[in-house]
Amino acid sequence: MYKITKANLKQMVRIAIIFFLFGAAFKYAILLNKGFVIFIKSFGAAGLFALTDDFVRNGIFFGFPFIALGMYIGECYQNNCYPKLRTTIAGLFLSLVFGLIEVRLAYVVSNFDFRATANQLKIFLFPAIYYLICLLLRISEYTDDQDTFAVRKIAALMFFVHFEIYFFVRAGLKYVNTSFYIINLLQGLITLLLSVIVAKLIIKYSKKYEWLKKLY
Repeated sequence: MYKITKANLKQMVRIAIIFFLFGAAFKYAILLNKGFVIFIKSFGAAGLFALTDDFVRNGIFFGFPFIALGMYIGECYQNNCYPKLRTTIAGLFLSLVFGLIEVRLAYVVSNFDFRATANQLKIFLFPAIYYLICLLLRISEYTDDQDTFAVRKIAALMFFVHFEIYFFVRAGLKYVNTSFYIINLLQGLITLLLSVIVAKLIIKYSKKYEWLKKLY
């Protein structure tokens, strides 16, 4: 879309943010206003779909904003115009603090329903991702290129294998009798750990089996 329209990248990011905020606002309206939920349901099958997570967690309200943000950071990186180290640390810290407050408020107003708040589009996730990537870029200035590329391989493989691993982890944890919150936390931690292990094993054995290199 950027190539076709030849639009200004900053302007595209602004539009992307509007889409993201619309998706977030829609999710919060569902969470906070029962009358709004009844109104959406009045549209029949389309309304029921709009109430699902897939309605906003898609390429328009979720994918497009983060892809546009990534393109913008990439351009800033090429022109060396992204924030300095102190700014990225401060920006990330504030984004995480306000993000925690946002999550807590959503949890409270939902009458402490963790399931209801788990898939909200968190508004402060957007600036947190921006400052986190900029921080990593600043840190990479002090790291060896070989180490950076090694981490890049692991990250790419983790992205492609984590959902399959999550599927089996989630199935296995169904037999664990504890709170939904603990289960959700365990799912994330175990999936992360196994994803790193699998990624490193693939890289290790790709030296012996060349076809594995096609995965990354």
